[in-house]
Amino acid sequence: MQSCRPIGIVSQHLANFGRECVGIIKHQNRKAFLSVNCVGFNIKDSCPIKLWNLLEGTLRQTLNGHNEDVWRVSFSPDGKLLASASLDKTVRLWDVETATELHILEGHTKEVRDIPFSPDGELLASSSDDGTVKIWRVADGALLQSFQGHRGEVWGVSFSPDGRTLATASLDRRVFLWDVTDGSILKSFEGHTAYLATVSFSPDGKLLASGGGDSTINLWDVEKGMLMRSLVGHGVWVRSVAFSPSGKLLASGSFDRTVKLWDVESGTQLGTLKGHLDRVENISFSPDGQLLASAGDDGSVKLWDLTLELEDLINLGCNWLSDYLATYPQEEIQPICAS
Repeated sequence: MQSCRPIGIVSQHLANFGRECVGIIKHQNRKAFLSVNCVGFNIKDSCPIKLWNLLEGTLRQTLNGHNEDVWRVSFSPDGKLLASASLDKTVRLWDVETATELHILEGHTKEVRDIPFSPDGELLASSSDDGTVKIWRVADGALLQSFQGHRGEVWGVSFSPDGRTLATASLDRRVFLWDVTDGSILKSFEGHTAYLATVSFSPDGKLLASGGGDSTINLWDVEKGMLMRSLVGHGVWVRSVAFSPSGKLLASGSFDRTVKLWDVESGTQLGTLKGHLDRVENISFSPDGQLLASAGDDGSVKLWDLTLELEDLINLGCNWLSDYLATYPQEEIQPICAS
């Protein structure tokens, strides 16, 4: 299989920005931009979001506005807007080019966990620990809908490719499908044995992937409402899942500090990417499917090249880890790569 190798790390000084990072990769005008937030334990009154030019490896913008930790960032489909979700109970919309804050979306009563844009970029969904999912109009920041039905915090949200359906994953162990227009629950998927943290539609909208505290990833047939297969391989929490643009690959990030690649059709585990020193919080494919970004609690975002052999990727990831431990021997971290 033609797969991947790491091509770079984006990181912040841990003493200034804490250890937890979230990131999303996006191409815009032939340039690749990465938005990264490192939780600001030691920053007063500001938890900054960083915009990086990946091709040049330079910091492009710093967005200040949230006054508590930022859990998630998301680019609009055209790459012109950025949404951020925070522990301060707000969602903020930013102009990427000018780094201007456009709207502050208020209405959640607890921290906001996920914020995907609709495929046409006109709507934004937000999920929260208050158990609700809200639909906002991007143009003016108006609240259009508030969905209630889960019996626990809602951590994961995903729009279907046609934008008509919303999938949500909750700590109540259930995945709901909602009608975006009227907020009715269309289907409920049950089968996980622990909290759910992430959910994602496949590019064709036929499949749904979900993952969480039972360390498994379930693949669901959306039309039939049935479980197709469970992918087992991670040792602990699955925190993030993402389909490749072609829909042939599924990537998963876990608290076991690894990223795994899966063949969607067969359910076969293709490889394990090791290199993070702490939990993997978020993963994202580039729009052309050639890069994968993984963000972790070690304060770094790693970029993986998906065009080369998987063995090369794994070896380079382990070399990164070995080099880090050699440079910082005081770190009390157990190696996760075979010697």
